[in-house]
Amino acid sequence: MNKIYKPFIKRILTSTLPVYFLLLAHCGNGSGSSDNEFSQQLIGSWESDCVINKTINQEKEIRTWRFMPSQLFEFVSIQYADNDCTSGNESIVLAGKGSYSLSQPADVGETTRKVGFSYSEFSAIVKDSETASNLSAMEFCNISSWIVDEAVDLYGKECADGEVFPGQNKTIQDLIDVDQNRLWLGEKDNVFDPQTPSAIDAVNVYLRK
Repeated sequence: MNKIYKPFIKRILTSTLPVYFLLLAHCGNGSGSSDNEFSQQLIGSWESDCVINKTINQEKEIRTWRFMPSQLFEFVSIQYADNDCTSGNESIVLAGKGSYSLSQPADVGETTRKVGFSYSEFSAIVKDSETASNLSAMEFCNISSWIVDEAVDLYGKECADGEVFPGQNKTIQDLIDVDQNRLWLGEKDNVFDPQTPSAIDAVNVYLRK
């Protein structure tokens, strides 16, 4: 298998920030808010910086979460062939949507919630011919004809090493916190890992768009 596309890589970026960074990051968020109030704060679009990929390969990506009323969400990962997420160098776009549920309290902070993402759709679009050729050659997700700009349904598909993309009856557990124009999710090697992480990822912050 092409090393570039080895799924679900080990985390290669280790935070060296002091522990108090996480505590400072969450100051002022307010405690004791209801799940409904928390959901209202989430509504909108949230975008990451150009970050280490935590989906299907070792390239960089920009992740966007959109939270809507009635606890609906959309997720998009735009993956790039360079380390700077340069426009025009997109390689793959992953997109999914569904509903989410909140629960409290989480043991990692007064304002943090546990969140469960239940996907109803999940797909991929290849954006360049080299990536399409590589995925076709390795029959990624048992597909031998990846075509540029053609959406491929990956909902619940098992693609490599026993890993399965979001699908029916598979809720992705995570942690979530929000403070006005910043949002944090849990610290994971892979955003599709169904297990609840033990801590908030204080390094990778999503900003309100």
